[in-house]
Amino acid sequence: MCLTTQEPVTACPSLNSIITANIQWCDVQRVQQYVGVVTHAVFDESSVPARRIIVATAQNVLAALSTKNGEIVWRHILESSDTGKVDLLVSEGPQVTTIAGNLLRSWDVISAALVEEIQLDHTPAAGVLQRGVSLGDSELVLVEVMVGSVALTTLDRSSGATLDQETLAVPWLTTDTRCACGDKTLVCVDVSVGLLFVLPLTANSPTFKSQPLTSIGLQQSENAPEVHLQRVSGSPSHMVAESRKLIHLHESELHLVRDLSGSRASAIADSVLYTVMQTGRPLMLVDKELQPHMFPASGEKVVLEHKDSIFVHLALAGSSTLTGYTLRFSRPGMLMLSEVWTVSLGGGPITGVHGKLVAEKVHSPGRVLADRSVLYKYVNPNLAVVTTQGYDHINKNTMNLYLIDTVTGAVIESVSHKKVSGPLHIVHSENWVVYTFFNDKYRRFEVTSLELFEGLNQANATAFSSFGGRATPPILERQSYIMPVGVQAATHTTTEKGITTKFILFALQSGNVLQMNKWFLDPRRPVTGGPQEEGLMPYIPELRISPHDMITYNYTLPRVSAIYTAPTGLESACVVLVYGLDLFYTRMFPSKMFDVLKDDFDHYLIGGAVLALAVAALITRKALQSSTNWWNRVRYPYKDRDKDQIQYHKQPAKSED
Repeated sequence: MCLTTQEPVTACPSLNSIITANIQWCDVQRVQQYVGVVTHAVFDESSVPARRIIVATAQNVLAALSTKNGEIVWRHILESSDTGKVDLLVSEGPQVTTIAGNLLRSWDVISAALVEEIQLDHTPAAGVLQRGVSLGDSELVLVEVMVGSVALTTLDRSSGATLDQETLAVPWLTTDTRCACGDKTLVCVDVSVGLLFVLPLTANSPTFKSQPLTSIGLQQSENAPEVHLQRVSGSPSHMVAESRKLIHLHESELHLVRDLSGSRASAIADSVLYTVMQTGRPLMLVDKELQPHMFPASGEKVVLEHKDSIFVHLALAGSSTLTGYTLRFSRPGMLMLSEVWTVSLGGGPITGVHGKLVAEKVHSPGRVLADRSVLYKYVNPNLAVVTTQGYDHINKNTMNLYLIDTVTGAVIESVSHKKVSGPLHIVHSENWVVYTFFNDKYRRFEVTSLELFEGLNQANATAFSSFGGRATPPILERQSYIMPVGVQAATHTTTEKGITTKFILFALQSGNVLQMNKWFLDPRRPVTGGPQEEGLMPYIPELRISPHDMITYNYTLPRVSAIYTAPTGLESACVVLVYGLDLFYTRMFPSKMFDVLKDDFDHYLIGGAVLALAVAALITRKALQSSTNWWNRVRYPYKDRDKDQIQYHKQPAKSED
């Protein structure tokens, strides 16, 4: 039985953060759909009163929301790059018009169908700080704000051809200048001189006109904060300055309509305080001066008790150096980081450091080979995967992957890929690493699997120590496969004891989430035959994707950010949360339900059978006892009489006295 509900999600404390959701679940699957943070909003003018609100969001989503309950009526996922960012949203009767990138589109409000799409004859300039659009009946003006200049491009609305192009020199325009584009006006604020600059976009010879900040109720001072202008969605001729001044835009000047200070509307963009509650382990933060801070403060006692075994590794943004620190020299009231090792990695700046799950458990320490010997895993809990990406003129894009012990700084292994690019997704668990990338040379997506083994002898049989040292480096097994579809995110399943088979979860660019047994990505799969007793499949370069392996079934999840898995109280079960633009939650049974009864299990039949057997056992026992007594009486008829006589003769004689 499937249940469908529609319920709105609580909006963020900002007018531009209205988010609606459509929740559907069947059994343990739940999908929650969002539209994102609203940047543009207009009412549907095809009906009176309006039944829909058309919104465009910062996540490049165009959607229609019901004014009755906030339900998503329809939704379009636009391009993920800047070409899908909506710069203008206008309601024109039964249609809405959007301008995103260099595309002008008209959409039907009722059916959500694309009515018209026009390619604009315009290439975005380099170094654009802000972009705006002014739409007329037959023409449209594209505004591009850059440092020291403003570019105005006039295009024909019906054909997209360029009619006029002009660049205005604006020496006072810097990266700190705040600008906003209205319906027919560009407004910029320069707090340093206390002036507002207004540029009419429809004039024949547009020029900036200035007016003081005091004309709209803003004061100038040396320590004055930055003035932010925010366009009011649905009203292109109005703006909000500093979230408290409602301003009306004319072609050449601004007028203060109302001061919203002290009213409920003054909280439009006020800061919001969020309370973070940390339970269990304390949280340590390191500032730019490498000074650690504990949250809560009582966690310092826990850190000092284990300071000899706590190590921290840091990598600065844009740097290729990884540095390790220890807390060994800390004392009460003064935590300090002391540098113990530094590793300089080649191939470009560090793009990611990926460790293992802290609570991960490894059930099997090795793998049984065909000759009954054991190939032991190299299970190092301190191992981290560090990636660097760079560029050279010969191989173009390069990527390097380093396996580093974060306690000693030793580089265990390294792998280099040439002519590859991102996005790079890494899954690190136990003794293996799985990562995906795009091969620029063959124009395809690939997934590579790495596994580390100690060999036939285990160096750390009881507990692993990074300071133990090894006579020989671990054995690295490596193999690559072709992925038919691009990957948005990846992770692995986790269970309470680590007994269940590991599965890799891939969020595909098609919107599905694929579950794949780690067995298919085993780097020891033989290329030209091999021992069949280990159960290894022959190597096949291309991974085959079956629709039955999609855990999302008929749901499509766009813009997936990450996948999170967590164990449950059952070893066979694992819960999965996929989040991004939408939320998807389900549970998985990687090795089937070996410790769970099925839903159709007949509890009443089994209970009745057990009860009947118990009653039958009692009756049988009683009957057996009765039959035994009867048989004894038949077989020994004088046994009881002889006993009575014996007892009679044994009685002592009575005294005559």
